Amino acid sequence: MREHLRTELAQVLGIAPQEIAGDESFEDLGLDSVLEIAFVHSLNMAYGLSERRHIVDRYPTLDRLADYLATVVPGRTP
Repeated sequence: MREHLRTELAQVLGIAPQEIAGDESFEDLGLDSVLEIAFVHSLNMAYGLSERRHIVDRYPTLDRLADYLATVVPGRTP
């Protein structure tokens, strides 16, 4: 899951996945409110969720978001 999130985030940001550290904040990576919407939409589509964009405020790094999603998406590990 973590690698999928990294790939999705990289696509939204227009950067290479290896440029994203798991503990770097989404804000520091350049994820603004418009890009948040695109990123969360891609997560909702991929995992069958209905999260709002504020999920990235509650879980502001890739690692924290992956850990959270592992608790709500059946059969997934971070």
